Amino acid sequence: MGTLQDNDDGLVFMLSVDGTHCPIEEPRPFSTEWSSHKFGGKPAVNYELGILIHKPKLVWVNGPTRPGKHNDLAVFRQKLKQALSALPGTKKAIGDSGYRGEPELISTRNGLDSKEVTQFKDRTLARHENFNQRLKCFACLCQPFRHGVDNHGYAFKACCVLVMYEVETGGTSFSDAYP
Repeated sequence: MGTLQDNDDGLVFMLSVDGTHCPIEEPRPFSTEWSSHKFGGKPAVNYELGILIHKPKLVWVNGPTRPGKHNDLAVFRQKLKQALSALPGTKKAIGDSGYRGEPELISTRNGLDSKEVTQFKDRTLARHENFNQRLKCFACLCQPFRHGVDNHGYAFKACCVLVMYEVETGGTSFSDAYP
């Protein structure tokens, strides 16, 4: 996967960013910090993913985090904000509406975008959702995980490697964000 610095090709819009939730069994002791709105309040973990826009490459994984405690923007502010800010020049990510609040670093859909920019953002976000969906094809990520939060992190990262291997070897296509 490398680091963000290894994948800086001088582009302003560098990556798409999004969070994805995976169900887990309720950790002990009970805490609503594990509750996911995506699973009707049931326990889950959240991962923040960053995918290069100009290449089909996952370059950022942060998690697991507690979805009931931190929303996507709060998770972004924990680590990825500093990593993007540390890169030379202006670097931005494209994110969904959950990332409003950091306009210097994340561009979200807005009414001032031209038709072409709106289409570009839509393609980029759809591509990212496609990657998230491929991860959910693994049973360990789409069914409640019973082996602890730390082990879930290992399983999640292993599934990310498998999806990237499939993309890189041509086993599946990964749509281009550019037309």
